[in-house]
Amino acid sequence: MQIAPLLKLECVICVEGRVARDELLGMIAQRAAAASGTLAADAIFAGMMTREEQMATATPEGVAFPHTLLEGVDETMVIACQVRSGVSFAAGKHPDSTMVFAMVGSKDRPFEHVRLLARLAQIAQEEGVLERMRGAADEAALYEMLLEEDRAHG
Repeated sequence: MQIAPLLKLECVICVEGRVARDELLGMIAQRAAAASGTLAADAIFAGMMTREEQMATATPEGVAFPHTLLEGVDETMVIACQVRSGVSFAAGKHPDSTMVFAMVGSKDRPFEHVRLLARLAQIAQEEGVLERMRGAADEAALYEMLLEEDRAHG
């Protein structure tokens, strides 16, 4: 599953200062709702919070994959975030996440969500990719890097 059709420039966020997990998830929900034009930010936020309460989505590599499946989602969405100072998703189990790949998908098509999660994880595991993304100067640069990595991985 390709990322390019599911990622919009307006769904790329670069955060300079300290941010709490819930604050970042709120920012993600706002961007996703605005980009969708039909979804409510509070529903996206609530879905992601419910998922995080079940099990943290952070990895030992400093990446988090918050996600939710909702009714009424026409197209799966990716929201990519670079958080320079890091944000805690795993409360001490893993280092703070400096890259966050959030997903909002359809409850009716969970297989798309799983394939997208696998694709993002594959790209993130490629040597040097996370360092390049963490070094992106701004949202446009991070967006272009993600598209480039997506193309490079077929």
